[in-house]
Amino acid sequence: VREQFEDQKNKEEIVPQDQESNEEAVGKTQSSLDGLQPIQLPLDELSLSQDVPQFKSGANDEGVVESLGGTFDPTGVGPILVWERNDGRKEVISGRHRFDLAKRSGEKTILSQVFREADGFNVQDAQIIDAELNLRDEQGQVKDYVNYFKATKFSKEEANSRGLLARATGKRAYAIATDGSEELITAHRNDQITDAEAEAVAVAV
Repeated sequence: VREQFEDQKNKEEIVPQDQESNEEAVGKTQSSLDGLQPIQLPLDELSLSQDVPQFKSGANDEGVVESLGGTFDPTGVGPILVWERNDGRKEVISGRHRFDLAKRSGEKTILSQVFREADGFNVQDAQIIDAELNLRDEQGQVKDYVNYFKATKFSKEEANSRGLLARATGKRAYAIATDGSEELITAHRNDQITDAEAEAVAVAV
């Protein structure tokens, strides 16, 4: 695979991806959040979702990739996302690092937006909204998003409409996921080639 990259690099210049404004990339994820009034939920009522594990690679059992430092300060902090299940469980599906810091800081409640399984919000919805919020905030690695695009199989038009190709990370991951071979994607996932190398090979095929 690396030899393919070297050949391609000699043939053409890799053009940097343009970064679009976040305002132009709102997409469908934000519309799902609009109208959900944030509320304070007791931390002891919340747990991590086993059905929606941490999207980003390298997380520990608490869903944390790199622990936030300091003490939790709710001022200006956005709500975490919670999935209320049919049996009453309230599961954190996005905002795991803030959830972890709030617990460690001795907070009793945390601002949350609640999606309800009873309203038709399912596992796939939860996984998608977690991944897309991270992507739009440029959290996670390119290979995390390659896995996401492979799983969702969004068309380019759909990915654009959801605001997922607004930034270089999303564009690069989409190219690798949709144009790259399984061999290429495996090599990239295992850190045998870089993000730039994987993208160059994928678009050259």
